[in-house]
Amino acid sequence: MGMLLAVGFVGTLGGATTLAYWNDTATVQGGTATAGSLDVKVDGQQGNPTTYTWMALQMTEMAPGEIVAASLPISNAGTTPFTFTVSGTATGVAGSGGASMLPQVTVKVRVGGTASAKATAYPRKETCSGGTETFSAVLDGTAKPVVPTGAVMVPGGSTSMCVTLELAAGAPNTVQGASMTPTFVVTATQS
Repeated sequence: MGMLLAVGFVGTLGGATTLAYWNDTATVQGGTATAGSLDVKVDGQQGNPTTYTWMALQMTEMAPGEIVAASLPISNAGTTPFTFTVSGTATGVAGSGGASMLPQVTVKVRVGGTASAKATAYPRKETCSGGTETFSAVLDGTAKPVVPTGAVMVPGGSTSMCVTLELAAGAPNTVQGASMTPTFVVTATQS
């Protein structure tokens, strides 16, 4: 019995020893993920939240048959490529004869176009050249797609939108003194 107890005691001592294993750890931290930005600018300006007034597209004392033209640079100031669309509306003040000027003004839009120099001699007929015509119609209070789709614009990229406003040669006398103000909304969408 003493022998059995001694063997049991030696067996217990053998099982109580521990083996040491080496170990090591490595910590991995990912790089920082940063959101990009989508930022469309018109004529170098934000136009949001405050509306940008495009003073180049105006002509005072417009006579029937006269045309005003201006080019609006559109650029990608963000870090994300986008496509853009442009919608247009117009508001007006009736003339002394009570007629609106809106149905008498044809609006034409050319993407990538360039406006001619400002005309100073009557009849003033400014033009847009180059690019692709995307719209030719009358604007009113209902938004119309004047640039239905644009190509992908990479960060730092730009194009122009050239617009002409032509007062109909046959505009009635009741339009005298009337005015119209076109408004264009450029919408950039991540591509």
